[in-house]
This record gives sequence, structure tokens and C-alpha cells, in this order.
Amino acid sequence: MGIVYDLIVRRRTIRRFQQKPIDRDILERMVNAARLAPSGMNLQPLEFVVVDEPELREAVFPTTSWAGYIAPRGTPAEGERPVAYILVLINRQIKKFGGQHDVGAAMMNMILTALEEGIGTCWIASLERESLADLLKIPKYLEIDSL
Repeated sequence: MGIVYDLIVRRRTIRRFQQKPIDRDILERMVNAARLAPSGMNLQPLEFVVVDEPELREAVFPTTSWAGYIAPRGTPAEGERPVAYILVLINRQIKKFGGQHDVGAAMMNMILTALEEGIGTCWIASLERESLADLLKIPKYLEIDSL
């Protein structure tokens, strides 16, 4: 089997995380992999925000909802929460409508890049977007898609 296929078969959604910091180089590689994903009409409307500072990371956590259908079991406990987040934004000045296909391709590139590094991920779309935008000072023209 090929390397990519192998990663696809091994990929799982993770909801309990080891508390090991992730090298900024790896996070940047993940964002670069996302940036290189296919983009409709090559508009490349996506922007990314990396959150790995402990205090800010702790402030982001309450804006997320984890696997509501199995709550509270699906929510990471203290000491099992993510050690980094990558927020995916759609720039509405570039792409007025849509962009979710771009997000899907970018997310999968990031997820597979993380897995290749031995890092577990969870794609989260259930977010308190207004609170998150206020916290991270996201301009109105950038639509928060997922984390």
C-alpha cells in the first residue's frame, strides 16, 4: 500500500490528547499543507490562525463543543485537552459564498500531515463563533469555518 492510503486507513478522530507541546515547525507544515490543497477557481480564500500559547489555548476551549451526541464523554477532560488549535477562516472579500469544499480539502491535508507526525486531531465545526472571533480579534470579513 502507499503512504497516503496507509495514513487514510489509520486516521481516527481523537478526543483525548497527550499534553506534549507541538513544535511550531510542525504546525507551520500543517498550515502549508492546507494552503496547498485544491481551491475552487484557485481563489485560495482560506486563512489560518494557529493557537498554541497555553493561556489563549485555555480561553479557546470553552468556545468548542465536542461530540454533543455522546456528551459529556466526548469532551476532553482537564489534562487531556488539545495543546494547539488551527482555526480555518474563509475570506469573504475573496469568496463571497461557499468555500466549504476548500475547507474540507485543506482540513484533510492538515489532518494527514499531523498523523504522519504522530499527532492526533479532531476537526471541530461546532463552535461559538462570535465568542471565538472576539477572543482572537478576527475581522468581520473572515468567516470562521472550523477548528
